[in-house]
Amino acid sequence: LGLRSAEPDEWRRTLEQAAQHGDRLTLLANQLLSLARIESGGRAIVEGGAQRIDLSQLVRDLAMAMAPLAHARGVALALEAEQPVWIDGEPTLLNELLSNLIDNALAHTPVNGNLVLRVLAAAVLEVEDDGPGIPEADHERVFERFYRRSMQGSGAGLGLAIVGEICRAHRAQISLHQVVPHGLRVRVEFPSLVPEA
Repeated sequence: LGLRSAEPDEWRRTLEQAAQHGDRLTLLANQLLSLARIESGGRAIVEGGAQRIDLSQLVRDLAMAMAPLAHARGVALALEAEQPVWIDGEPTLLNELLSNLIDNALAHTPVNGNLVLRVLAAAVLEVEDDGPGIPEADHERVFERFYRRSMQGSGAGLGLAIVGEICRAHRAQISLHQVVPHGLRVRVEFPSLVPEA
């Protein structure tokens, strides 16, 4: 109601800041809930509860869902995928991993930039953008909980920490690579499986 009123500008600024803080708290709560889900999902995987999943299809489905968001931000989203690429995993956690990687890439890719999702036959997922990248000195630290390279933006420093936890739950290796002349490639290597008969 305050935001819709014709009250002084100072009231409007205060209410807008309150709304932004509310959005940040909502994001933080959702990310903390994600960490709790990862712990239970990781236990399920260890106890034999993983499903056989076609990584290419999972990435294709999520890319289709995220395409309008990329378009709205002025970023070209491309998909390069071998078909099929089988892994054992928990679909909800894998969707969360990919959503976090795409959100992160979109947040750092400039307007008219490019974002490429790539699935390679050796059970490798890559998310590559042409944003500013991450300095090599920070490659390990960005996976720590609550670590933020900058106080700009609305993130809580949990997105890549969540990605790292999901990778550990799936026994996957994650690495960051600078792209020349600029950009970042996030590479996730899953234990590969033979195709289903």
